[in-house]
Amino acid sequence: MKVKFQFNSKSSGASVPQAKYIAKQCGGFVEDNIYIIDFEDPQDKNIEKLYKLVGNLRGTIIDVKS
Repeated sequence: MKVKFQFNSKSSGASVPQAKYIAKQCGGFVEDNIYIIDFEDPQDKNIEKLYKLVGNLRGTIIDVKS
């Protein structure tokens, strides 16, 4: 199972800088102002961290594929 986490890198939310840092550490990249992070392990603790930081922002998408 794979998880793709996306959030707006230009958002002005207070927790976005920390989310960007985590995204970079996880091999995330920016495409059209959207941070995209692909996780091979749905149990990765960084998914939960990102969700807590930017999960409520407009444009955040979490896509789970088997």
